[in-house]
Amino acid sequence: MIYLLFAVLIAILSVSYYTGSVSGYKAGIASLLVMLILAGGINHFTLWLTQGNALVSGIFSLLSPAIGAIFMLMMSNGKRS
Repeated sequence: MIYLLFAVLIAILSVSYYTGSVSGYKAGIASLLVMLILAGGINHFTLWLTQGNALVSGIFSLLSPAIGAIFMLMMSNGKRS
């Protein structure tokens, strides 16, 4: 389980670094904070939903960096126009 959480942390850091390099450091810090809050919320909600199955909660926590990357791509496409 600790390896899965470490992978989620690496994914969150890499997406927020990329967001910061494309959109500026304020956007990178904001995306880091939002993705950490989102990962915590997803983890607690799925722990409650699956009645304590930590592996399923960890797998669903991988959605946080994916959602952050989708938001960043949507925002960067608007900037290029």
